Amino acid sequence: MQNFANRLRYLLKRIVMITLAAVALLLAGCGPEHSVSPATTADPAPTEPDATLREAQDSLKTKTEQLAATAASLQAANVELAEKEQVLGQREHQFKNLSAELEVLKKRDALVFAEVATLQQQGRNSAALDRYKQFLRDYPQSPLAIHAERAIADLTEEVAIEDLERTARLDPTSKARETKRLLDEGLLTTRELAPILKRRTRNQVISLLGKPNRVFPDGTEIGYIDRVTNATGGGKGMLIITFEDSVVSAFRMDYAGPKVIP
Repeated sequence: MQNFANRLRYLLKRIVMITLAAVALLLAGCGPEHSVSPATTADPAPTEPDATLREAQDSLKTKTEQLAATAASLQAANVELAEKEQVLGQREHQFKNLSAELEVLKKRDALVFAEVATLQQQGRNSAALDRYKQFLRDYPQSPLAIHAERAIADLTEEVAIEDLERTARLDPTSKARETKRLLDEGLLTTRELAPILKRRTRNQVISLLGKPNRVFPDGTEIGYIDRVTNATGGGKGMLIITFEDSVVSAFRMDYAGPKVIP
């Protein structure tokens, strides 16, 4: 019995000693140098990997925003380019239409001119003269207009001569009357006057045309006011006749006009 009590006291003493040792160790681990500060517990400082990750995220966000802005600008530019391409396409279509119309006009006036020229080649001068005049009215801006004007100048004289010859054939006595009327009214051109004045003497010219309005100082030239017609413009001018040995050697329209040798 005494042994059991001794053993129990021994065990209790050991339990107390172990307990005290454990409390001492616990108190030593919770000292000031091992304590956790409230700030550290509330908001722990980021480690180096966390800071690098955050910087990468910020950089990615910035680049994403820049890429979005670039994409928006590119889309706007594409829309503007599409609108300009549409306008350009419309203008190109209009240009093609105008070019086609111009080609048609070019072919048309060239075709008409060729038809009129054929009439002239066939000797149908009166019809060709009328058609050339109509050509100028229909195509005043045609490159062929200048050729039509020249043809009109030539055909006007030829048609007038043909009319005189036709009248003479129908009525032989009418030729002299018609010629006299044209001379008196100054409706003949220098070309038409050439066969009439050829080899005429001074007295014959005065008998045909009457007393001259001008006699030049040297006596070799005389003038008749408004007695010749300009084949191109249609206006009238002074007929100046030059004599050599009392025979017509040349004549001209106005002082500066080119001399015509009959």
